[in-house]
Amino acid sequence: MGLADDLRKPPSRPNSCWAARLRSELVGEELEAFEEAVKLVVANKGDNYRPSKGGATQAWLARVLTDNGHPIGYRGVSTHFKGQCACGII
Repeated sequence: MGLADDLRKPPSRPNSCWAARLRSELVGEELEAFEEAVKLVVANKGDNYRPSKGGATQAWLARVLTDNGHPIGYRGVSTHFKGQCACGII
């Protein structure tokens, strides 16, 4: 197929961000904990990685999710908290 053919066939599933995907995969206590963690990062003003400041940072969230089988980089987390991702939900 050429460019014209590819451009005429958008993906059947719209792009979604990691947070929207994770919200659809998690259940019960894990989903509740994820939502609480997101609120903590937002309360911390979505602060960038600042080890001296501590608290719930975007880097912390990325690290915890990756360590627990949900690989996501800091850049993906940052894009979400800036509201620049496909889901439009923080």
